[in-house]
Amino acid sequence: SFEEDFVKRKNIKAYSLEGYLLPGNYFFYKNSNTEEILDSMLSRTKLFFNDSLKNQAKKLGYSKHQILTLASIVDGETNKIAEMPKISGVYFNRLKRGIKLQADPTVQYALGTNWRRLFHSDLRIDNLYNTYRHYGLPPGPINNPGENAILATLFPEKHNYIFFVADTKGGHNFSTNYSTHKKYARQYYRWLNSRTKN
Repeated sequence: SFEEDFVKRKNIKAYSLEGYLLPGNYFFYKNSNTEEILDSMLSRTKLFFNDSLKNQAKKLGYSKHQILTLASIVDGETNKIAEMPKISGVYFNRLKRGIKLQADPTVQYALGTNWRRLFHSDLRIDNLYNTYRHYGLPPGPINNPGENAILATLFPEKHNYIFFVADTKGGHNFSTNYSTHKKYARQYYRWLNSRTKN
């Protein structure tokens, strides 16, 4: 395919361009072709992911591909920029402790559907991107993360949280133990169920 050939030619160590095209405002000529557009987006990613950020990834013990993969999950979890380093910290804590990431956005990606409420049966899908079934990071990014998500992943917040669940205000509740997490999850699902019944 065009994408596979392009990835090979550009020496990108990934299966696809997913995760490597930095979102932002771009200006193109009307007659720009696909290759010129992709080149421009890849250049911006390269420019952003400079040597100091590459060194930070090394310091964390992860490759650029792995950082972009985790950043895509962080990006999929929240629109709140202020929350991103905390969510990143949770995932690094889970990786360090050998706990599955259990990230809902990876299941959405594995299902190949638009965002919808996930059910227990969805979490059992046999797919390498399903972080409820597989340990560690999925094979690659699940979206093209923005600069904020990438920076949050490279500079995670240091804390002891290993769980988080959506609250009812567009953010998340974080917890260090499963019983507190279950309490927050019950509150959220009660709220969610009350909304879907109306």
